[in-house]
Amino acid sequence: MASSRDLRAAMASTDDGHFRKEALTKYRASVHKALRTGGCLLAVSLATVAHAQTAPDKATARDDIIVTATRDPSLASKTPLSITAIGGDALLKTGVTNPLGLANEVPSLEINRYYGLQITIRGVSNTDTTAKGDPSASFLLDGIYIARPQAQETSFFDVERVEVLRGPQGTLYGRNSTAGVINVITKRPTDKFEVTGNVGYGNYDTIQADAAINVPVAEGIAFRLSGQLDRRDTFIIKAPTDSFKDNPFKDNRSIRLSGKFDFNDDVSLLLVGDYSNMRGITQFNVLGDNFFAPVNGDPTNRLYVADGSADQRLRRGFNQAFDPYVNNAVYGVMGELSWNLGPVTATYLGSYRRLDVDEKTTDYLGGVSPTLTTQKYEQNSHEFRLALNDVSGLKLQAGLMYFNEHSMQYYDQPNYYGFDHFILDYGPTKATSYAAFGQATYSVTDRLRLTGGLRYTHDKKSQQGNVIFQITGLPDTVLVSGTSVDFSKLTWRVGADFDLDDRTMLFASVATGYKSGGFNDGCLAGSVIGGRACNQPLPASVLIYQPEEITSYEGGIKGWFADNAVRYSLSTFYYDYRNLQLNSTAFIGGAPTLLIQNAGKAKVFGVEAEATLRPSPRNRFDLMASFLDAKFRSYMPQGPSGPDFAGKPLDRSPGASVTVGYTYTLPLGDAGSLDLGARTKISDSYVVSSYSSGIQWRQPAYTRTEVQATYHAPGDRWYLQAYGRNLENNVLLTAQTYIAGAMAVVPGDPLTYGVRAGFNF
Repeated sequence: MASSRDLRAAMASTDDGHFRKEALTKYRASVHKALRTGGCLLAVSLATVAHAQTAPDKATARDDIIVTATRDPSLASKTPLSITAIGGDALLKTGVTNPLGLANEVPSLEINRYYGLQITIRGVSNTDTTAKGDPSASFLLDGIYIARPQAQETSFFDVERVEVLRGPQGTLYGRNSTAGVINVITKRPTDKFEVTGNVGYGNYDTIQADAAINVPVAEGIAFRLSGQLDRRDTFIIKAPTDSFKDNPFKDNRSIRLSGKFDFNDDVSLLLVGDYSNMRGITQFNVLGDNFFAPVNGDPTNRLYVADGSADQRLRRGFNQAFDPYVNNAVYGVMGELSWNLGPVTATYLGSYRRLDVDEKTTDYLGGVSPTLTTQKYEQNSHEFRLALNDVSGLKLQAGLMYFNEHSMQYYDQPNYYGFDHFILDYGPTKATSYAAFGQATYSVTDRLRLTGGLRYTHDKKSQQGNVIFQITGLPDTVLVSGTSVDFSKLTWRVGADFDLDDRTMLFASVATGYKSGGFNDGCLAGSVIGGRACNQPLPASVLIYQPEEITSYEGGIKGWFADNAVRYSLSTFYYDYRNLQLNSTAFIGGAPTLLIQNAGKAKVFGVEAEATLRPSPRNRFDLMASFLDAKFRSYMPQGPSGPDFAGKPLDRSPGASVTVGYTYTLPLGDAGSLDLGARTKISDSYVVSSYSSGIQWRQPAYTRTEVQATYHAPGDRWYLQAYGRNLENNVLLTAQTYIAGAMAVVPGDPLTYGVRAGFNF
């Protein structure tokens, strides 16, 4: 009968946590035999299996990796989803040290900084970063949903792998996953003593350093401690007359402690605690004139500045109002308990997380806009799953999920649109979500498998607060704001996958996705908010926006050939996209305020391809391509008399994007090896929209090239790397704000370069 020790022995027999497919196959076979004979199934820590990688062999493609996208360990090449999985070692080799770098590794993925991380997958995105809004792409840390985009970047250290699932994931993941899922899986404690570290220095006084120590203390008990320093100066060039400080842009310090406890062969527990202090001066927008100059002095008529240099793009163009600062903190604990009960494995995943925000910044929101804000977010989540252990060709996952977020927000904008103070005082803001889900896969034959899944979700959101206008010498104007909304949705998935042979798989699916609706500032006539009567009533059609929904039709093929030298994945998809949640600007009490509205419909058609070619041990070629036709079918953001967006493209969805890379490995005998690599991304143009003005701003087509050289010491005990990214020094339009002719732009990163070194023993 199989045991977890058998699996650990198989894993220990290979280097760096890698193991061969045969070991996993034999282990699973012994588990299934025990089930069929009615014997006691011994513990399987699936999470441990899931974060290992395979070594090349006759049955497995090179560079394949085991993932848990379906909550069951499977090879990426055998997972019937559009998924890109990148191991931690591969992230280091390609120089991806934060989530923004994933956009260069994953088809149809765009990530930019916009009050946190704004993630766009296949044209599906979100721009509401307030406490009332939710991201369209679910960002997970070790399976825990992270609601606030401001807290997502600090998780990127001591990473085992990253899984990016493209398309709605409305059954096993569910919450707000209309775009897809990014799951960052950190390294877990193992039974082997290990010390690792990396340190790098680059332009803009960039310092990135991380270290980890893994210590086994007894049979089945081990701890892992890791930490990170992530610091750099700003890319923005401040105005010559600006006397206020500007650096560092970020100065983040993070620490994580993990402990694993295998109580016996049936019960295992993982506990993780982390803390990050995020300091710096997050000043990230510049005047729109740097990118789109007014024609004949008319600020409402602008043309793209085609010959602008990087320095010209990055000049702020306005003075700050005071010395800014960022002093934020994010911390949390999570636990994963796995208990084998015979034919099923029970898993509990629970967490508590908190984000504290204390910032003083100067933005440009139709004019110079100093802002002081304090915010507090607390979230807790609980998930319980039962997994049938592949009995007689049937795999089944079923469970319950609960999520709760409680938050407070206070914004003070002095000297804003003629007011001495424009204050937004919200709280409590509450969001609660319940879900029940299940997904089953049945092997009709040895080659054909059918999948079906359902998820019922109920969301409730509420807020109470005040919008306050202060003018010296006049009484304050206080507008009551708040309401409560409920939404429910049944999402589903059906699919099939078929093995043409042992190295080629076809898959197809129809799936739905859902993102909860919400509300804007204001209240309903006759309502009472926190004991106060509504004094700025809005019709329900304006105050409340409805859930966003997607139906996805997708098919593809993935596999390998040429004696395992070529690995590939090709997929095509079509989205029926409804009730898009899009932001515009409305004037409330004389001050511009964010307004979320539902667009009518959109369609997204696309083709994606990934391939890796290794014609010899010294040569590796990588190809990644995406082709998107993402357009509105019906949307009139300003009503029947305004512009018609039908046929216009969705934001950040270039029609074509191709990335090609080449790596040459030069063996140096007993002296180690040298990797020389280059990669170029060629992208079509894309748009960023201002729906309140009916304008789409177009970023022209561009290229971005990166190079690196990495020396590996014998046995990979240490390495030394030099890199350069965005050699063209193209500074891109990533986000914008446009109010009554005044425009601000969030620019992308310019040319960066530096050196990195690391060790492992």
